Amino acid sequence: MSQPKLSSAASVRLETMFSRIYSTVLAVLHLEVIANAVFQSQYLGLGKWWVLTYTSVPIVGMVVSSWLRGSLGFWPYVHGATVLVAMLRWPLMVVDPTMLPENFQAWVWWLVGTATISMGVANPRWLGWVYLVVASVSWYILDTSIYGGSGAWDTAMQNSVYVLLLGGAVSSLVRLSREGARRADEANSIAIANAVQQAQTDAIERERQRIDALVHDHVLNTLLVAARASSEADQRSAAQAATEAIASLESAVTEQDSEIKVTVLGLYRSLRKAALRASSDVQVEIISAGLEEISVEIAQSVTEATIQAIDNALRHSSAKQIQLTLGQPEGEGIFVQVKDNGKGFNLDRLPKDRLGVRTSIQARMNSVGGQAEISSEIGVGTTVELRWSK
Repeated sequence: MSQPKLSSAASVRLETMFSRIYSTVLAVLHLEVIANAVFQSQYLGLGKWWVLTYTSVPIVGMVVSSWLRGSLGFWPYVHGATVLVAMLRWPLMVVDPTMLPENFQAWVWWLVGTATISMGVANPRWLGWVYLVVASVSWYILDTSIYGGSGAWDTAMQNSVYVLLLGGAVSSLVRLSREGARRADEANSIAIANAVQQAQTDAIERERQRIDALVHDHVLNTLLVAARASSEADQRSAAQAATEAIASLESAVTEQDSEIKVTVLGLYRSLRKAALRASSDVQVEIISAGLEEISVEIAQSVTEATIQAIDNALRHSSAKQIQLTLGQPEGEGIFVQVKDNGKGFNLDRLPKDRLGVRTSIQARMNSVGGQAEISSEIGVGTTVELRWSK
């Protein structure tokens, strides 16, 4: 069975923070674009408001998507495309290029820099670099043409280099941050797997101690009896002791090979460590936990289902609070609850490709005879309950 993975926690937090900050900054900067578009409208004719409208749509889309979904979605591509189209259409909008004032700068200029950043942080990476060059060259051509105010070539070149540096630098910083988050997630996954492995190691160590005690109590005692046997009766006693010792060892080995056990308490402690490594904001409460033993297979399935539930809450819910509750409500068995106060979703409309719910949670619990119950209400939150009992 695959090791539990939680490779998105840090990346999701970074992506959410970046998308919300970036989209908000874009919205503020776009106010300047609108102001310049209104001021320059006297020099422009057919389609001027349509161009302003379709260059504004992706800005609004990024704001809405970032605050509702925690990501920019496909809107950065739309942003880049509409800015290129605006530069291509600009000559068609200018009514009379000879009437443009001195030092005129088309309002689309205030969109070029942000468009290169939007494309630079999107994937694939090569597309961002190609766009950076295309946008810079396109602006240089427009700015030095009569439709862009016949700007000086050196000033236009300076502006184009500025676009290259700005777009390249910011895009590189964002990608470096993403790489750092990805590495943190990989380290997190290893730590979580180690926490699960530790429970298995503890169980194996306890079994070794039991075998050692058995060897000491039975085998050494048999050897002592055999060494001191001086009569036929003593020899029969030694033979009987040896037979019993061999039977005990064979039984112990069979038990050890058939199934290594972990305790419910050990499982819950591992789950608590895994949850806090996923996010320090997860609240963990252990209501009750005993020393009842369960198989490693069951412990691992419960662990992976729990990790997936927490990962889903971090990735999709935009929740401000995630609660992990661990207990034995009926005094035995396993009960795990992951509850968040996020945006929720409609279970009946869950996409077929949402394997995190169907495979990583429900199927894993079903494979060991457990149950997974998922309830969600839009605008209220989602609750995942995992149960297993003998």
